[in-house]
Amino acid sequence: MLDQLMFLFGNITGTDKELRRMVRSFFDLPGVIIAVLENNKEVPKPFAKNYVWVANNLSQDYKYLSLKDFRALSTIFYEFIEYYKQNNQDELLDCVKGLCNLSATNDPQAIKWVSGINF
Repeated sequence: MLDQLMFLFGNITGTDKELRRMVRSFFDLPGVIIAVLENNKEVPKPFAKNYVWVANNLSQDYKYLSLKDFRALSTIFYEFIEYYKQNNQDELLDCVKGLCNLSATNDPQAIKWVSGINF
């Protein structure tokens, strides 16, 4: 059920920035995704793309993200980057685009998380 919810959030957050902000005001999506990753040994890979998709959509609004969001989104991208490097180039591109979006910040702590230094 949660995987279908992530698909819905992927559609909504990919539509436009106002909808992304509205969804973020009601849901801590980065936190939800991290909780799923921490509480499951493995997210089924067919559904993992939904989580990466939502994270990539959210990363587009890097100016409005908290440090907690930067850490969560960076963690999500790094969680799946190795798997997609070997198996699916399209989702790998979403991970790289998401990290590139996040790297536009000027916050030194956020940059450490985005660069993978401080986990």
